[in-house]
Amino acid sequence: MRGELRKITGSQRLCLLLVLAVLCSGVLFALHATGDSGGYTVSGLRHAMAQEDLDGYEERLWQELEQVAYTGARSEYDALRRELYAVDAALARVRQAEEYPSFRAGLAAESRLKLRMGLFDGFAARSLEQGAQVYESLADVTPRREFLGSAEVLLSFHLTDALALLFPLAAGLTLLTHERASGLLNLTRPTRFGRSRVYGRKLAAAATLSTVGFVLLYGINALIAGLLYGFAGLDAPVQSLYGFAACPYRMTVGGLLALSAGMKYLWLLCCAALIFLLCARASNAAAAVGCAAVCGSIAALMAGSSQLWLRNLSLWQLADGQALCREAVYLNLLGSPSDRVLLGAMFLAALAVIAGIGGAALYSQIPGGAAIRLPAARP
Repeated sequence: MRGELRKITGSQRLCLLLVLAVLCSGVLFALHATGDSGGYTVSGLRHAMAQEDLDGYEERLWQELEQVAYTGARSEYDALRRELYAVDAALARVRQAEEYPSFRAGLAAESRLKLRMGLFDGFAARSLEQGAQVYESLADVTPRREFLGSAEVLLSFHLTDALALLFPLAAGLTLLTHERASGLLNLTRPTRFGRSRVYGRKLAAAATLSTVGFVLLYGINALIAGLLYGFAGLDAPVQSLYGFAACPYRMTVGGLLALSAGMKYLWLLCCAALIFLLCARASNAAAAVGCAAVCGSIAALMAGSSQLWLRNLSLWQLADGQALCREAVYLNLLGSPSDRVLLGAMFLAALAVIAGIGGAALYSQIPGGAAIRLPAARP
């Protein structure tokens, strides 16, 4: 495997491209974390969350805004508008934490009411029953009114996922497609079993490179988020995080971040195995990249499907695994309600293994070069 890694690291242009991808991801994430795409900055949200009386603070801002509208400058007016947007966002988070007991009880009561009405049977009834039991078991969960800006910016940034695919793609094009185009496969694949071992070493090198890329890309994002906003509140219930009030899991915000990172890493390894499967038979880099783009388009179409199974098994959707934790929705597995996150992780692991075996089989079936027959030696 070290020899295969040296083939990748020996290319200065390729190493420079991967380093630029890491730097680009860090810069874009920093811009995302400090930007005001929602009408307010995360720093403004932290300042608003620190106020004891948010309603009174909002009223004072409105009074200042009315005065500045007639006598102040445009920049001062825009700054007050951003502060008001930040206060609105802070109020939404505070209300979610304060109204959680009634919200959770309402979800459980709604499921019980549907069951008593008898409008559902079979899998639908079992799914409603399981959802009601899950929400009833969370009666002792008390969300906190706490600033969780680091977790919010980390979970809402998805451009790093696309840049992470450059690492397995670079490995596949270098170790498989380039060697095939240059005729080196006749030397690296001497026998049928030798081919499988060579493919295994190449795939292990791609997994190692993908792991390094994963650590660098997402580690830099986490470092930037920690330096900007800190990691206070990671031990708070996940229901404290905005948008996760209906989360059916008993976990913390830190646990959700760990789950999201684990799903992304498994997703990246699965994509690496699929990319190697495509590169095993691709005649050139354009064909390999084109096939990868087609697979990405299929995954995007699956993510937009109305069928829950197709959406849940889409690689586009599974790249954002934390979105599966937002509500109690179950998949119909032989009539039994099954957890979407668990099935998604199992699907990624199974697909990675199947793609690895299929790629090795394709790599072994490629015919080698014809042997050169030498004349018999004369005495």
